[in-house]
Amino acid sequence: MRPVRRREAPTGDVAVILTFGPPIDVLDGARRQTLTGSFVAGVGDRYSTTEYHGEQYGLEIVLSPPGARRLLGLPLSELGRPTVGLGDLLGPAADRLLDRLACAPDWATRFDLLDTDLAGLATATPPAPVAERAWRLLIGTGGRIGVAQLAAELGCSRRYLSSRFAELTGVSPKTYGRIVRCRAARRLLSGGPAPLAEVAARCGYFDEAHLARDFRSLVGVSPARWQDEFPFFQATGGPAG
Repeated sequence: MRPVRRREAPTGDVAVILTFGPPIDVLDGARRQTLTGSFVAGVGDRYSTTEYHGEQYGLEIVLSPPGARRLLGLPLSELGRPTVGLGDLLGPAADRLLDRLACAPDWATRFDLLDTDLAGLATATPPAPVAERAWRLLIGTGGRIGVAQLAAELGCSRRYLSSRFAELTGVSPKTYGRIVRCRAARRLLSGGPAPLAEVAARCGYFDEAHLARDFRSLVGVSPARWQDEFPFFQATGGPAG
């Protein structure tokens, strides 16, 4: 049986994969990581590929970096690798949650259990205010605000901003801006054929060549090829390694 394989582009979000199916392999460049259970995929700055045999089923929870900080109880910079087993982060609470979900009689019950259990797991430790404000500014501007302007808006040094922001997201503000711009471009391209020069201008790129370079770096293919293969790509979530 041939494996099911999907290219996963970075989104700027954190994905929590609760799986009841077969193991999932995550290929990040030359590295292959086999995940035999549920896992968390942090914010990444390049695409990865997921692969599995058989039928896969489960749940995916997409979290903003501030939401992930509150749920996981640690800065994303401390994950240590692109994908981490859920049990490594939440301890026995992860197994209890998965057992309850697997034994639930239907999906409506599973969703209710998630609402209750995740609220109980969330910590009272908020992210650094300057990092969360910077994240909101980057999201609000579509990644079109530079690091110097961010620091000026927030009244702090670029070094301090970059350090706190990396704790929140696992990447630098500049990298996160690139991810947000590329995500916006993918959404425009997923709506149907569009002139690449127009997409580049709308998403804050210098020109079409700038868009193409970022696209190849983050997604692994050209914008035109991605548009052709869109049904096989994860457009808005999933492992972002």
